[in-house]
Amino acid sequence: MFLHEGTREIAVKVVNNNPLLSKELNKDFHSYYRRMFNIYKIYNDVDSALADVKNENYCIVLYCGILFHRKEELFSNVKKFIESVTDNWLVIGHIIDQTQSEIFWKKIDNVYPSKWYYLWPILQIVNCRTWKYLNNPVYNKSIDNVNIELPAVERSIENIHDTYTPLHIKKNGSETVIIQNDFLKNGWNYLKESLENNLTVYNVPEDIRNLYTYTYPDNDIELYNQTFKIWRNFIQDEFTDLLIRTDTNNLYKDKHNDLKINKIVKRIKKLSPKTSKLHDRLIERLAECHARTFSVQGLTHFNSETITVDPTLKLLIKDIDTFIAPCQGLKDFTFAYNRYYEQRENLTFIHYDLTNNILKEKKNFIKNWNGKINDSNFTLDQKIAQESIESSFSSHEELLEKWKIYQKQKHFFVCQNLFLEEKEGRIKKCLQGNKSKNVFFLYSDIFQWQSNLILYGHDILQKIKDDTLMYISKDLDLFIAEGKALDGDKIEMWNL
Repeated sequence: MFLHEGTREIAVKVVNNNPLLSKELNKDFHSYYRRMFNIYKIYNDVDSALADVKNENYCIVLYCGILFHRKEELFSNVKKFIESVTDNWLVIGHIIDQTQSEIFWKKIDNVYPSKWYYLWPILQIVNCRTWKYLNNPVYNKSIDNVNIELPAVERSIENIHDTYTPLHIKKNGSETVIIQNDFLKNGWNYLKESLENNLTVYNVPEDIRNLYTYTYPDNDIELYNQTFKIWRNFIQDEFTDLLIRTDTNNLYKDKHNDLKINKIVKRIKKLSPKTSKLHDRLIERLAECHARTFSVQGLTHFNSETITVDPTLKLLIKDIDTFIAPCQGLKDFTFAYNRYYEQRENLTFIHYDLTNNILKEKKNFIKNWNGKINDSNFTLDQKIAQESIESSFSSHEELLEKWKIYQKQKHFFVCQNLFLEEKEGRIKKCLQGNKSKNVFFLYSDIFQWQSNLILYGHDILQKIKDDTLMYISKDLDLFIAEGKALDGDKIEMWNL
């Protein structure tokens, strides 16, 4: 993927440098990054990733295990930081002062022999023009000698955190140091090439770091694979209930409040087999990621999905008496009253969401929106409205007419986590209470949502989706379901 930023372009590449990452997680991370960045290839190392960069000026290199919670700000924040420094650099990364790191973590006074610097494999930004100017240096270079002479480093006094993450490093005059070959770590040759060419190496700043979290597969890959299995076993049953009962909105807003995360970690340990060790940092990161799922910031009035125009659907939809749809967007409205299909009145609309706040916003919007994009009572995205809403009607006047009809229909608002519908049955109870028999069910991208691909995995998500659709369709005369497939953005249609 790349983003045009004026005359500059930023590529994104993903590297998996853990060959022992399980096949299942390989598949799930691949799906996750495809959904996040439209990436269809994961590379084994940085060198092969950069070799595949076309004409972009910069490349963001991500490592498997990085999870984003505010991806939409990534490119703007990277662009802002690039513009704040000179073009006289090769790489921006998570710089680690290895000597100070050992002193900090081992709580010792000195390290002998002294170590050098490296880049923790989380995220790096490479200046492709500098990389080409330096004749495409390799990321990690193999050397035969026991020792290697490297430039002495002048590091900033300030750190990103603790004592071993300098804001930047540069060459300390003509001085050199001798470092044992065994101590050279990730990205050392990029640092060497930078310093030998009088280039500053910058650490990734806070406003970029705050957009993601890292799950540290490199700490212990076998334990990482095992912990993921344990997480996914328990996320399907009582552990999910524990998370839902947790006040996840407060957890999301206060990143320093570790109380509930610790409670979740203790609960997992209690439920896991006594012989099992856990990758604690991974559990914490997954619990935080799960919490954000329940922390939607507001209602998206329109969605960017257009409706499916299909001859078979055209024959079936005229018999539909009930539409079920997520609160986000207005796809139920466009399916029910568009210019392509024959419509009926006396329809029922069931709106569902995880949180009561979103349900209240949706109820208010249906009641009070005047059907105009410039309605001052709501903040509306005109571009998306034109693409996904207005395009379904022959004119804006028709949209207004159909909106007034929509407002007069029966509307129910159900607080339901779709993943627990088979267990709790709130949507099904609403259908039964309304005596609905011919149902059109919309699930959008809920099952293939980015975080769900990581938290549950492809196979579990497929089972949850199949079981949910079968449960809702039971005892109905007609059941049509539409949403995004787990693999890619293809719209799939069910007719049971």
